Amino acid sequence: DGLESEVIKRTKQLEAVSERLLKATQAAKVGIWDWDIANDSLTWDRQMHELYGTAEGAFSGAVEAWQHALHPDDLRRASEALAKAIEGTAPFDTKFRVIWPSGEIHHIHAAATVYRDDSGKAVRMLGTNWDITREVIAQEQLKINEERWNLALKGTGDGVWDWDLVTNQMFRSDRSNELLGLPDGNVTTPLDNNPLVHPEDMGRLTEALNQHLRGETPTFNCEYRQKGKDGGYLWIQKHGKVIARDATGRPLRIVGILRDVSDRRRATEALESREALLREFIAHTPAAVAMLDCEVRYIQASHRWITDYKLQGQEIIGRSHYDVFPDIPQRWKDIHQRVLNGAVERCDEDPFPRDDGGLEWLAWEVRPWYEGGKVGGLIFFTQVITERKNLGLKLEEQNKLLSQSNAELEQFAYVASHDLQEPLRAITGCTQILAQSYKDRLDAKADILVTH
Repeated sequence: DGLESEVIKRTKQLEAVSERLLKATQAAKVGIWDWDIANDSLTWDRQMHELYGTAEGAFSGAVEAWQHALHPDDLRRASEALAKAIEGTAPFDTKFRVIWPSGEIHHIHAAATVYRDDSGKAVRMLGTNWDITREVIAQEQLKINEERWNLALKGTGDGVWDWDLVTNQMFRSDRSNELLGLPDGNVTTPLDNNPLVHPEDMGRLTEALNQHLRGETPTFNCEYRQKGKDGGYLWIQKHGKVIARDATGRPLRIVGILRDVSDRRRATEALESREALLREFIAHTPAAVAMLDCEVRYIQASHRWITDYKLQGQEIIGRSHYDVFPDIPQRWKDIHQRVLNGAVERCDEDPFPRDDGGLEWLAWEVRPWYEGGKVGGLIFFTQVITERKNLGLKLEEQNKLLSQSNAELEQFAYVASHDLQEPLRAITGCTQILAQSYKDRLDAKADILVTH
């Protein structure tokens, strides 16, 4: 009775363990199979049928039935894994695809333990199967995304870096190492001891990084010079962001990208040089020239402009033209608007009243300047011609007076000529009378005088 009671007790315990195991495997969707090798009898639990998409009564219970469900491309590899496990040359732990009767393909991870007799012959295998389809699909998608990411990086020429601040291990992609002239693999050299960074840029780079690590900036961003493979310096643009901090806010990991911006930097420096040259040209040109943006704010003005418009001592760059000249008439504002719409306006003589009551005369031309195919603002070319205009007006007045004097002189000459012609006509008449009445009655000399 005592033995029977103990057996009943142990049986109940085993049934409880079995029930818990069954529930656990069902919850984890793990199928259990038992293969009697000697009799080729394969037993599946309910979960195994669900993993293979088959009905319980439709399974023959032979290994061939299991092999028949495998994907043709995976059959040989799975069968070889089974054979090696029976031989004892390798554990049975493999992955394969199965094709459901409906045509669906599922990925299965299988593992088993081989039991042997006293002679070492395999007599039984007890194993499990579980569906890893989601994991495989996720891994494949991750691989695709990684390939896309790598292709995108190759297309942009960017390199990736990942710095574990706890271990001080820094991963760099091949492109990063290529840009920096470094060997492949992880680099543990601290940033402040990096001999490849230009000494003049080291402090600025370190400060930008530390500011971000302290949480003072949303991202880490810096352009600096670093020695490349050929020994020359490249301009590198480095972006990064802390992606993990501990409970105290201490940074644990920062990732980012590297980009070679040497060409852009050289282009920028060349552009800045040209702009500086243009500013010098405008500033020192012997003409009144001013460059304004679309908001009619001063960008640059020549010294002659400052002098001609009596702006010495004023800082006009960045100020509105209408603030600098508050008395500007509306017609000038209309001209500015037409120029900003693409027109070119000019005038050879234009009066410009000053707020002090004076009058300036200007010769001017206003034309748009373009940036990226669009109007970026306008340029004034002006010349104060007040002195020349006043001289012209004075000369015009003098010419008017001279014309009047000439007319009076002509009148006088006409009158004088008429008055002088009267006695001459009388003398001529007397001479004609003498020639007609006394010809040949005077001597020969007298005849010659009256006839000539």
